[in-house]
Amino acid sequence: MGLNSILCIIRLVALAKGYSEADIAAGVEYASRKTRRTHPPGRFDKARRFYSSEPFHIPVREPSREYPFSQMTHARTAGHVAHQFGAGELATKRIGKLVEAVWEAEVQSISNHQAPLLAEMLSKKLKAAS
Repeated sequence: MGLNSILCIIRLVALAKGYSEADIAAGVEYASRKTRRTHPPGRFDKARRFYSSEPFHIPVREPSREYPFSQMTHARTAGHVAHQFGAGELATKRIGKLVEAVWEAEVQSISNHQAPLLAEMLSKKLKAAS
């Protein structure tokens, strides 16, 4: 059973708990950015300052020599990712935490007959959507 299968189980559990597709997508992206598996879209200038290509929903300082990653740091937050996906921030954090836990445990090596057990465990860990 691969990582995509695990993410499918997380998706099914989250949907059963009342989370939306946007919440799930935002949670997975948030976990990916937080753990540096993916990076926010943007560019670096010659002075190695990062400029995000995503719009911000709150004011974020312009990158400077002292703070070259101010926009990258903000683009990794749950609030920013939730806003990009049209999801709730709390839901994004909850799903992200669950995805991180699965990645940390390296659960991708479980077999197919253990999938229902994993789904039950994840269901217990994930609070219902509010």
